[in-house]
Amino acid sequence: MRIAHIGPAVLPVGYSFGGAVERRMLELAAAQLHRGDDVLLVSLAAKPNEVRAAGAAQQVPILDVACRTRRPLRDIELLTRARPGISDFAPDIIHVHNSPAAALCLAGLPAPKVLTFDFFRYRGSEHPLAKAAYRRALKSFDRLMPVSDFCAREAAEFWSLPLADFRVLPNGVNVEQFSPDESRREAARQRYALDTHLVIGYVGRVCTQKGSDTLAEAFRTVKAAHPSAALLVAGPADIFGQTRGTPLTDQIEELGGRWLGAVPEDEVADVFRSLDICAMPTRQDEMFGMAAAEALASGTPVVCSNLGGLPEVVSPSAGVLVRPGDAEALADELIALCDDRAALARLAAAAPGEASKFTWIAIADRAETLYREVLRQ
Repeated sequence: MRIAHIGPAVLPVGYSFGGAVERRMLELAAAQLHRGDDVLLVSLAAKPNEVRAAGAAQQVPILDVACRTRRPLRDIELLTRARPGISDFAPDIIHVHNSPAAALCLAGLPAPKVLTFDFFRYRGSEHPLAKAAYRRALKSFDRLMPVSDFCAREAAEFWSLPLADFRVLPNGVNVEQFSPDESRREAARQRYALDTHLVIGYVGRVCTQKGSDTLAEAFRTVKAAHPSAALLVAGPADIFGQTRGTPLTDQIEELGGRWLGAVPEDEVADVFRSLDICAMPTRQDEMFGMAAAEALASGTPVVCSNLGGLPEVVSPSAGVLVRPGDAEALADELIALCDDRAALARLAAAAPGEASKFTWIAIADRAETLYREVLRQ
């Protein structure tokens, strides 16, 4: 099968400090290439200082498209400029990621178009006219493929579309990159000066939406009960590409935590391995939780909000769910695991098995089933 992938014009695909959408596109395309499919990945062209990470980005054919405008116009520019290259590739399926305008901008290309999304409310969609236009665009896709059952239900209700129109295609995890490795764990803990501590950590954007303030407040309580506990946080403040700190990152460091900022793609797995517990106290809009799957695959238990798609990723055998925004409840669960190292070890041992259902090969198999369903129709 010939598959073209295209997403929003936010970051270059394969960029060393890229985001979840770009990683999903690249990992899925690499898994499909491994299966024997022909793939083309359309990417925003990198700037001179933006370097692609080694690995899948060097294996998957990538069509780089230079754009001059700012978002949101840049999303339209990327789609428009990519049309000739996609047409020349002659795909059987055009797989769009988080870019609802593609149904209209790529209209006329003969291949069916499917849309994977991990967020269903788009810029301006609270206004009736814009919402009607978006709804029309969504209905133009041959299949809508949200990343979780939760995302499907919420999108169906928000857009007044039948739930039967949606087919779930989860995010995945690279279990070769994210896997338990004791020697690398020890090396990472030494590198971050954590070798004698029980380490609680978080990987992702540092902002209130992701509950970083909840984690900071909870850690204050944990630290009082377990003075040797450490907090390690990796990820940009607020938005990808921002390197300066914020009041939240300052608060983390004032509590004795360590904020690494955004780390290169090839270092993320070592951050997860260095943790004893991964905390994901998201407040809102967590449709799947790719970081939770990556933590589990690395052998790290997850304590996360009982919110969105996270319960579909984190089972009771490998993690704990807590009420969103409740720093006291989060602190209680973290302290309980710090107190009971045997329970913590059991969760850690079960974690990789729980993540195994989200391998990218499994997701590629699921994608092919959905593609063929569309092609039959």
